[in-house]
Formats: sequence, structure tokens, C-alpha cells
Amino acid sequence: MDPYIPAKLSVRNINWEKLAILLGETNTEIGRYDGLLDGMPNPEILLSPLLRKEAELSSKIEGTQSTMSEVLEYEADENITDDRKIEEINVLQNYRKTLRWAEDELRNEREFSLSFLKEMHNMLMRNSRWDSSAHPGDFRIKQVFIGEKGASIEQAIYIPPEHFLILEYMENWEDYLRNSREERLIKTAVIHAQLEIIHPFDDGNGRIGRMLITLFLYLSGVLHRPMFYMSQYLENNRTCYYESLRNISQNNQWQEWIEFFLTAVKEQTKNNIKKVKEINELYEHKSEKFKEATKSRYYKDALDTFFKRPIINSVVFAKKSKIESQNTARNILKRLESSGLVKKIRTGKGQSPSIYLFADIINLLE
Repeated sequence: MDPYIPAKLSVRNINWEKLAILLGETNTEIGRYDGLLDGMPNPEILLSPLLRKEAELSSKIEGTQSTMSEVLEYEADENITDDRKIEEINVLQNYRKTLRWAEDELRNEREFSLSFLKEMHNMLMRNSRWDSSAHPGDFRIKQVFIGEKGASIEQAIYIPPEHFLILEYMENWEDYLRNSREERLIKTAVIHAQLEIIHPFDDGNGRIGRMLITLFLYLSGVLHRPMFYMSQYLENNRTCYYESLRNISQNNQWQEWIEFFLTAVKEQTKNNIKKVKEINELYEHKSEKFKEATKSRYYKDALDTFFKRPIINSVVFAKKSKIESQNTARNILKRLESSGLVKKIRTGKGQSPSIYLFADIINLLE
């Protein structure tokens, strides 16, 4: 198998009439979701658990086994000695950190560029199990291939363009991203797929590409907040996901990929709407319960902190909730525990603080 030489963008030979109904349905669903986000008073807090879940699922597609709960436990305790597990947890932490950083940069009207993309990659790959081989922040300088674990290049499923062509193709990709007038969801589908086809980095291309879905939906104005997480659908339909991408390089079949992508966005949007409503309802319900239990003006600060970190130690809780004194924070935790709203999963001893679990939000996402 020779390295694939993709066509330059934009995409041709698309049956737009065939896409019209699906495109309309997808735009309707994502418009409903955007309206829901727009009406939320504090989406950064409420959707923080969804971002953690997105980091888990997007990394799982690439073979990472660590979970959101393991990351939370590690952040609360750091009592993990398995180096491979720590490296995997770093992967999930990096994903969340990178996406938040990119969202903030775009909100502050930074222009999307190849240097911006490289900064994302650098942040994503640092201190992970791929760090030494992934050359964080740099396009690859050697030929790579995709295949089964342990396979040789002769057994490759796909061989991306040779490394000396990457800059040429990525400049074309950047020009398309900035200047193409194609419909925004179609454009998002093409941006994601072409990045995977070019495979510009040694590793991390899939995760970077999935982040770009969220970022471009925001950048292009489809969403007014950069909060859209679709790795759940892609993980659940992993075989179709990869086959649709592979069919572009094998048969120049962009139509099938775009149809798959629009369906993915439509179905994941429905799921996101359901989850956002459930999270909203949970927050409103627990807000009253936290107020009754704590009898404190800090009840909402406490609830917000548990939404952002459903597993947390008492020291970090006091710091993150910005409660004025450690004693007040400890009293609030005791009241929440006695009322059954949170559970103490480790009693503090010596220099080790107690650890608390807010199970409701984890159960909702699982």
C-alpha cells in the first residue's frame, strides 16, 4: 500500500439534494441545543461533568482505559503508584485542559491558525504516555501508518501522506477552514475528516480532530457557547466512524462520510439535550437540598464545587469553593454528609484529608 495522496479542498461530487433533509433535521436539533445552552445561567459549571466525560470517551476511542471517576479519585488523592495509569490519567486531564484553553482563546477572538493547532497538540500530548514519541506541538517528520497493534507497514490499513507534504496540505486545510463558504455543518465534517486523512501529527490526531468539532461549531456561529461533546456517539459507533473515514481514502466517498457525520451530530445533539436537561433538573433540586442542609450562605458555592469535582478532598473543597475559613468548610461538609447529600469515602488521617463523593452527577453520566 502506498501513502495516500488526498485531493485538495474543497470537496466535490456531493449530492446536495440528497443531504438536504438530513442537514435540515440536524440544524434543527442543534438549534434547540444552542437555545438550551443560551438559557443556562452558569453552563461552565453545569456542563463541567460533560467535559470530563468527553475527555474519557474521546481518549477511549484511542485505546485509553482510564475513566472519569479514576481521574477524579486521582485529583482528590493522588495515591496511585501505577505509572501507566498515571500517564493515562494525564491524557484525560490534558484533553480537558486543552479544550478549555482553546475555548477561552477563541472566545477572546484569537484567530484559528496552524500555530494555534500546534499549541493545542503540545498541551494535549505533554506528560502523557505518548510524550516521547509524539513530538508535542510539531507536525510529524517521518512516515507513519495505521494498522493493527504490532502490524508492519505492509499490513497497514491506511498510510497517510508522506511527511514532506504535510505543510502543503495543512495550509490548504487552513485556507478552507477560514475562507470556504460551504454550509457550516458540512464544513465541520470536512475539516474533521481531512485532518484525520492528512494525519499531521505522530499521535493525537483523533483527539485533536474531535476537539475541532466543538471548536468549529462555535467559531462558525452554529453554537454561541463552545460546548458540544459528541465522542459518545463516535465511541458507540466506532466501526462505522472509521469505515466512513477510510472510505474517503479508498473510494473518494465523501458523501457517505458527510451523511454519517450529520447523523452523528443529530443523534448526539438529542442525547446532549437530554443530559443537559437532566443536569439542570439535578442542579435545581440539589440547590434546595444543599440550602436546607447547610443553612449557610455558601450553599451554592458548595454545590458548584461538587458539580465541578464530584470526588474531592476537604482541603481542595475549601479552596475551590472560596469559603472564608477551613472550619466553615468542614462544618458544611459534615452537614452535607449527615444529610446524605455527599458521602465520605475516606476519613482523614494525619496529613491526608478526608475525601467526599457527590454520587448523583457521576451516576447521571454513567
